[in-house]
Amino acid sequence: MEANVFPKPPVAEQFRSDFVLLRLYTDAPPKGTEFQQYQLKLTGTTALPTYAILDPSDRSLITHTSGTASVETFASFLEEGATQFARERRVASR
Repeated sequence: MEANVFPKPPVAEQFRSDFVLLRLYTDAPPKGTEFQQYQLKLTGTTALPTYAILDPSDRSLITHTSGTASVETFASFLEEGATQFARERRVASR
């Protein structure tokens, strides 16, 4: 995904404009087990790869997906997450 999907324009543009990309390595020392437990608590899965969109203000989960995806499918996932975040922000500001 990082080599074949993330650099493609529909995904890369969304990462640049709407997201802060963070990586959580759950399969490597020294904190792999701790991070794996965090991933499980947050998303309900330890599957790799798992991608999560979080609200930056409270780190709550907006949406997540696991597994590999096509450029189009992953770009849609990002768009849906950004839309849901914006919708929740509008509701919260009322």
